Amino acid sequence: MEALNIKEIPITEQQKQETKSLQDELRKDPVVVELFQRNKLDERYLNTSPWKIHAWRKSFEPCLHCTGLNQCKQRVKGYYDDLEDNGILQNVQTPCKFQRAYMEKTAHLEKFGVNDMPSNMYTVSFDKINLLKEMEEYLLVWEACRSASIHNQGLYLHGTMGSGKTYLSACATNDHARKNETVAFVHYPTYCTR
Repeated sequence: MEALNIKEIPITEQQKQETKSLQDELRKDPVVVELFQRNKLDERYLNTSPWKIHAWRKSFEPCLHCTGLNQCKQRVKGYYDDLEDNGILQNVQTPCKFQRAYMEKTAHLEKFGVNDMPSNMYTVSFDKINLLKEMEEYLLVWEACRSASIHNQGLYLHGTMGSGKTYLSACATNDHARKNETVAFVHYPTYCTR
């Protein structure tokens, strides 16, 4: 079998200088240094792939001052392109610290057989309700719901729209799912359309 005849692409002196300057800049960049330490990357990549590292650095820039998922400026909310050494330097989509925290808070959702729960209630719990500002009637209902949930008893909730029936039901369902129990949160009108 014949060897491949691969020709090297000619590089101008200016391109060589720009690459050298970029390599020096990347070596001093604390964000790049942290990347290399965190992912245990070989320093040879600063010589072989400086432009790829530079592109990564630019794409990672919005993450440096991010304060939460609602502020995320990445293409895929909560994920950034990371660089890993898999024999070659590869881009790998990685969840950020805020996305990882959200994933941890919502891991119990895997225990739902049916989940018609509004997404803003995925993390609610009886323990997270601030009872200091609630009226006595609500405190009695909260205690009845919490007690029924703890003792695995059924409870019929009724009331006007916005009175908190769905919220309290979501608290009970989430708390049981967090105990590794299989649960279902069924919205009857949605159920009828299935």
